[in-house]
Amino acid sequence: MEFARNNALDARSYFASTTPPLNLHQFGGSIGGPVIRDKTHFFASREETREVSGSANVYTVPTLAQRDGDVSAGKSLVYDPATLANGKKQAYPGNIILRSQLDPVAVAALAFIPLPNRAPRSGSSNNFGANRHSILRRDILVGKLDHSLTSKDH
Repeated sequence: MEFARNNALDARSYFASTTPPLNLHQFGGSIGGPVIRDKTHFFASREETREVSGSANVYTVPTLAQRDGDVSAGKSLVYDPATLANGKKQAYPGNIILRSQLDPVAVAALAFIPLPNRAPRSGSSNNFGANRHSILRRDILVGKLDHSLTSKDH
């Protein structure tokens, strides 16, 4: 017995330019019966799944300006933790953090975050699109043996 599905009739995602690939097959079977009549019985089954799929995903990554400390495009003020006037922290002038005040570990970590590759939906959000590709292979094997020692063992 087999169950099969592919992307021939799937709809395209709003964020994708094409329909992501999908190729799914599930197949298997089972068998069972007596080994010794009314005493010993067996059952065995096997199921296999093979799936290749993809999807389009949209994420938000820091813009080029944000990577350099310019967060002036945002609506919120960013406060300098090193300044204090009248008991209150002061906002960075123009919402721009000086390059010398950026954490070197955070700057180094930015090398592992991809650059934006699409126009943002609003402000600077949803500015990175990526495709995911996954492969699944699953094999399930079940075996069972039942034996009745006496008629009272049921």
